Amino acid sequence: MHSLRNTRLPFKVSLSLLSLSLILPIQTSGLLFKPLTLPPSHPLSLQSYQPLTSATTTTTITTNNTTPSPLTLSTNMTLFYPAETAPHKATILGFPSTHAVPRDLLNQTRNEIMDLAVVISEFEPVRVHVRPEDESLARRILNERFQKLEDINNNNNNNNNNRTKKAKAKRFNLLNRRTRDNNSKEDDIPQYHLDRITFHPCPTNHPWVRDTAPVYVLDKSNPAHRIAIDFGFCEWGGKNLREINVRNEPLGLEADGEDERSPVSSRKGYAAPDNRHWENARFAKRVLEREFDLDEQAENNEIKVERVVSPLRLEGGALEVDGEGTFLATESSIICPHRNPSSSLTTREAIESHLRALLGVTKIIWFPGRKGLDITDCHVDGEVKFIEPGLVVQNKPHPKTGKAEMEIYKEIKEILGRETDAQGRKIRVVELEAADPDLVGWGGDYDEGGEEELEKEQEEAAGTYVNFYFVNGGLIVPAFGDQKRDRKAVETLRGLISPERKIRQVYVSALPLMGGVVHCVTQQVI
Repeated sequence: MHSLRNTRLPFKVSLSLLSLSLILPIQTSGLLFKPLTLPPSHPLSLQSYQPLTSATTTTTITTNNTTPSPLTLSTNMTLFYPAETAPHKATILGFPSTHAVPRDLLNQTRNEIMDLAVVISEFEPVRVHVRPEDESLARRILNERFQKLEDINNNNNNNNNNRTKKAKAKRFNLLNRRTRDNNSKEDDIPQYHLDRITFHPCPTNHPWVRDTAPVYVLDKSNPAHRIAIDFGFCEWGGKNLREINVRNEPLGLEADGEDERSPVSSRKGYAAPDNRHWENARFAKRVLEREFDLDEQAENNEIKVERVVSPLRLEGGALEVDGEGTFLATESSIICPHRNPSSSLTTREAIESHLRALLGVTKIIWFPGRKGLDITDCHVDGEVKFIEPGLVVQNKPHPKTGKAEMEIYKEIKEILGRETDAQGRKIRVVELEAADPDLVGWGGDYDEGGEEELEKEQEEAAGTYVNFYFVNGGLIVPAFGDQKRDRKAVETLRGLISPERKIRQVYVSALPLMGGVVHCVTQQVI
């Protein structure tokens, strides 16, 4: 996902291999998209998986592939994962549900997701996936947040000097500071577009769509051919075990087959008792079922998106590319038997073979990461991200942060210092120091009373500015309430990106307490 180290998790981290099932072959009749048809012997084909009989009515899926082989989807197709700065058709968001967010953080988490929807609408369409029973509430919150953000812009534009009012607005709303430098205009007032925000009923509970949603890629031989990879979300290797929904229904191993979210798993494979256990694992598929209706150019039932179900299980937060062949990742979050119990997917060679075929990467730079340090096993998108080919920003832990975080930082810095990218260039590294953990989640320097404080536990929250998100013509950067570092992050990024690209900063307090920031709750559609 991102940077969850030492954070307040809404999950009980366990070594148990509770996980969501690998998606089985699907029927194409009645669907608005179709999966790619691969040869049965192809390592990416679900036909290469052999069902095993079980003492129960469940089906356990394993793979017979024991040695890696070069992967080629077809002679006429080369998959390619563009950089995040490439044009987007839209951004996916997930409206937080009581099934996945603690009660004390739920309202503010919803506010922050809707703030992001409003801010991103300035640049591109936004698709908010929401449980059907929550849709009317989501629409109401969106309208409220839109009006609040508009009021903030009007107050800023009118040079309102009421400090308390400004502080309160910054405290619980968008900290939408307009960048003032030689490349920005004094009349750079955000123009939000509610008509660009659409709601899509979908049984989903996680807001972490970076990890649950499909990863969109292109076909180099046919750029109009859009493909989406379903990496079979498995609750980060089965770590989501704690009951956190309002009905107090037990999850996973504590349930007796009636839970809707998490099937059990073992080192032999993933078991799916029935379809009710697939809510999060099926999210990527359900997103793609909407693609046909959403594509204005689709005619005569023309297929616009094709789906690949990958036997390699990972999350979008584990992927970082420059669009020119370079791939950055942590070993701990990808080379992981909890996600991939099959013996054929536990070696670096086998995993790299899949990554090269699915993402079109040619140079893979691995960082060690840390297994078990957070629920994601140290996703790369909380540590380092590309600004452009040859240029990355790296998270520098705050001095108050723990020893493990500093060790990770030093390891990544050392590796980047000696590596070159896929084109043979040295990689320039610019550091962004993380926010003061004592301020993250409290309202920070902006709090001047008048608002109910979020509960803050002793653990540190995620305060990495590296977890930003590129949109069409813009960059969405988190703000945590550490005024000095919030401002420094924007100033640093302003000096690195194109002058034409606008920076918008969004204040978050609940998301960091659950370990996520902006990148973790967004996913681009291309």
